[in-house]
Amino acid sequence: HAAAYEAPCLRQISLAGLPTDPPSALSGAHRRRVYLTSRLDADDALDSSFFAAVHGRVASAAAGGGGDGGGADGFPLYLCHLHALAWLPSTTAGSGVVSTEDAIASWHCLTPGLTKASFSREARSVHAVSHTEVRKGSRRVALLDSGERWSGPVRARTVTSDGLKGVRSARETAVGGGGEGKRAGAPARDADDGTVPWAARYGISPAELRRANEELTRLEARVAEERVSPDGNDCVADFSCALHLGKKAPARLARLTKLAKGKLKKGRSSRRESSLSSRRPSRRRGEPGSAHDSAELRRHRSRD
Repeated sequence: HAAAYEAPCLRQISLAGLPTDPPSALSGAHRRRVYLTSRLDADDALDSSFFAAVHGRVASAAAGGGGDGGGADGFPLYLCHLHALAWLPSTTAGSGVVSTEDAIASWHCLTPGLTKASFSREARSVHAVSHTEVRKGSRRVALLDSGERWSGPVRARTVTSDGLKGVRSARETAVGGGGEGKRAGAPARDADDGTVPWAARYGISPAELRRANEELTRLEARVAEERVSPDGNDCVADFSCALHLGKKAPARLARLTKLAKGKLKKGRSSRRESSLSSRRPSRRRGEPGSAHDSAELRRHRSRD
């Protein structure tokens, strides 16, 4: 899938079934098409004002003229956040908790909303550049952070995350708790205390947030257990096999074991799973649990 993600903007538009040129974002003497590609994982959210802010910054930068590859205006232009909100399920807070987190290094950008603006329809997309390398070298980068601490993109830190970064068990997540690692920010607050205007800013219904918390806390252990193969040494097909990423594999496996309430143990026979699989009735395309359904799930898993 990497080739499609990194493909030029027009190629991605075509793949999405919308093979039309975007309208010009500029006016007057500077009417040139600007091609934007942005990153957003399925379990993250952007502020409703995000694209207006991006369009404003890009139009302002492009008004100076120039072109891609070292022109006077420094295009292509990258736009990114250094701060975000983290939402985590909790067994003690009805709607989960929310905290803040930061980019862990001065040359990093956070992935939600990371955007590349280019005048070239043939330029590779934002996915061709690692978010950990964007601010290195001579690339032109504009920061999108508003200065308001409890704002910016929202990152869901749940058992469904492939990378499991910042994920803690809902049984251990509570109001007042701290974040994890270098990206940790302010202590967690009750997601329902009014600090974050979920509906107005993100279009997230408070009722749906509460429901998500209920489902994720209820199913946490089961999801974690299903993510690891019966022998305890591998990940299963529905996930991106992030466990294979070098030295981080043992830590991720240990985290899944903890999330599964210790039910994952090495050495379990894979024959048991094969036997169970052979007894499962086949499903038609589109039915829950079918191969088609699994493919859809894989396409929407978080990369973080």
